[in-house]
Amino acid sequence: MGTDPAKAANFLIDSFDVPNTSPPGFPPSSSGANPILLNTAGQTETSIFTGLDQNEVIGGSRRITSSITQTSPLDAPPKATIGVFTGSGNFDGELNIDNRVRTSSQTVLEYLDLTATGQGNFNMLSGANNERGIKIDYTTDGIAFNFQLMLSDGTNMSTVSQNIDTDGFAEGSALFSFEDILAGGGGLDNSFFNNINYVKLVITGDRGYDLAINQIGSYEVPEPSTILGLLTVLGTGAFSLKRKTKAE
Repeated sequence: MGTDPAKAANFLIDSFDVPNTSPPGFPPSSSGANPILLNTAGQTETSIFTGLDQNEVIGGSRRITSSITQTSPLDAPPKATIGVFTGSGNFDGELNIDNRVRTSSQTVLEYLDLTATGQGNFNMLSGANNERGIKIDYTTDGIAFNFQLMLSDGTNMSTVSQNIDTDGFAEGSALFSFEDILAGGGGLDNSFFNNINYVKLVITGDRGYDLAINQIGSYEVPEPSTILGLLTVLGTGAFSLKRKTKAE
């Protein structure tokens, strides 16, 4: 679940959570289709979700644009299915990208007008720039893919990218530090993060790649003293739980 950006340092860009009243599958989008079904080379489709909880989706809306990126012969339709999906009885959703064996696609996520909702200050994170940043949690079938992350304050744009090849099914996180993001903008300074107005994530991959994005948000490395305190608390809690279990 998300947290109020005004009350917490860490923040969500997108949890992909769906309304708990939604049936299993793909909840409806505000415009366009969810899921997006791509059948022909060069086809491009867009779905837009509006009126979302701003604690779960920054700015309260998301735009998903997907397209087939190859021109060679394709398998029988649908060649690619892209959309926000939730399982049976599960409030937690994901962005699910499913390509057939010989199909490659591109998916673009966009979050607009963040300053209008008062959510453009990314500088609320503490720590050095190499210890804080944007994190994308994913599950992959092992076929290589790429994340390209773009942030803009309306004047400056930063672009950073990361290739991921796990060589097998894996769950992981792609980390984009503030240090790398500033360098991706040609040497910007920290004031860039005071007024982020636009976030864009471009996802591409080798033919047949399947990917689920579970969450996009921030991360920060705790101070050593904080880590020690957490370990102490967790250790005490685990010990108490074990004693209680044995007593029962």
